[in-house]
Amino acid sequence: MLLNDDTKINVSNILKDIEKKYSNEIKLLKINGQYVWPVVRYSIRNYLFSKNRIDYEVRLSSKKEKFEIMLNMVFNIFRNVKYKRINYKYTLLECQDRNDQEFGDVYTYSIRKNLKNYNTILRPALKNNGSKRVIENNVYSISFGYVIFLIKSLVVKTFNLYKTNTFIEELCEEYNISNEFIYLDILKFFTFYKYYDSVLKKIKTNKLILYAGYNITNLALVKCANKKGIKTYEIQHGNFTDYDNNYHFHHEYFKEFQAYFCDTFLCFNKGFRDSLREKNSYFHNEKIVEIGFPIVHMLRRIQDVKRTKIKVLVIPTMNLDQNFINLIINLIELMDKHKHIEIAIRFHPNVISERLIKHINEQFKNKVKLDISPWRESIICYNYFIGEYSTTLLEADYIGKKVLLIDTRNARKSDFIMDHPTYIKNISKDTFVEYDWNFNFVIDKIKKTDNFVKEI
Repeated sequence: MLLNDDTKINVSNILKDIEKKYSNEIKLLKINGQYVWPVVRYSIRNYLFSKNRIDYEVRLSSKKEKFEIMLNMVFNIFRNVKYKRINYKYTLLECQDRNDQEFGDVYTYSIRKNLKNYNTILRPALKNNGSKRVIENNVYSISFGYVIFLIKSLVVKTFNLYKTNTFIEELCEEYNISNEFIYLDILKFFTFYKYYDSVLKKIKTNKLILYAGYNITNLALVKCANKKGIKTYEIQHGNFTDYDNNYHFHHEYFKEFQAYFCDTFLCFNKGFRDSLREKNSYFHNEKIVEIGFPIVHMLRRIQDVKRTKIKVLVIPTMNLDQNFINLIINLIELMDKHKHIEIAIRFHPNVISERLIKHINEQFKNKVKLDISPWRESIICYNYFIGEYSTTLLEADYIGKKVLLIDTRNARKSDFIMDHPTYIKNISKDTFVEYDWNFNFVIDKIKKTDNFVKEI
């Protein structure tokens, strides 16, 4: 079963219910002397999403791929021999899963290209796709942290050594959540919190720049860095909505949770900035900075190609609900009548699986291509992009492609915070018209990023 239409809303509502109902309890929840609700909250969010994807593999995971991933982690551990203990001002957290062959980590490139010297903390590839090439200098891999956690988790699971908590047990029973899932995430947090303490002693730095500060290992890094007085900056790495579960909170501000959040949040535009100011009291107003859309630095190098067919890319984000199924069926009917139209679907990398590919081919009788090409190639290959709120839609819009937003929730425009979104109810032949290629880069956005890096 794929994620249903309202999964995001349901997860958000459950978290809202917990934070409203147990506003006092979450502020008293301590393990090993630390307030851990931000960790437990993210773990609950992950479990609820995984529950809706229980019938298919989230990632391709053949024995060969698992072996290659482990081999890559071992290689990265030995990479640390080359690390030089130099007191650079900046340290960037990067991930091999998000690497581009030419630019390295796609989210930190816009910052990195403005820096002369810096350290790189490298998170290993946890799935076997993307580029394993690392083009940055002075790299320190955290692969060993994952090895430590793997050993600890095996021991805990084998001998049932979970550290239990009464409040967590009550939540798990009430909301039908696996307590083992939550306890393993708590174990991961404390494993990496201790590990990062030793890493940051080796890496002498004043400023730490990362993205996705809300996941378990990054929460550990941010909290550890804040404790050491290191300035922390989070780069927005994707679109988020009014139903976002990572940045929008439903409890009153609690000072003890502040240590889990970066000092400064660097966001794409005013829309995201205003959304954070309204829904997240842990990013203070003056510390939410609009820097533009960083990925345009890379998109500038893409050149258009001549094409005889209109190519349409459908992007269902994390789910293929009935709205998207109906849309694709409609598009296939158009394609059968008008031979100059081609259709492809592109899913979020985290949900691609062999079973999903088989499901798509069977449901649409092999008439729809599943696009798994490198993201910059996808941007240039298609004329039209249709989706809900994928970041790829932002990228396509910024380079002048035609972007259409499918309205699955009664035109809630806040679901996609772009300057000029085009919402559609129905697809017809007239929807797809030829237009002049407009290589419309937002140069001022690029300058904003460059200027901000110079300021910090």
